[in-house]
Amino acid sequence: MMALSDEWLWWIREAVQVVSGMSALIRKYTDLNWYCAES
Repeated sequence: MMALSDEWLWWIREAVQVVSGMSALIRKYTDLNWYCAES
């Protein structure tokens, strides 16, 4: 098992932030679609 360097940890953190940001955007977008469909 390779030890995780600081650079690897940085990349992992970046990826996690991107993924959570994407899912938040998708959630907002689907909420908007539901809102438009309801009204």
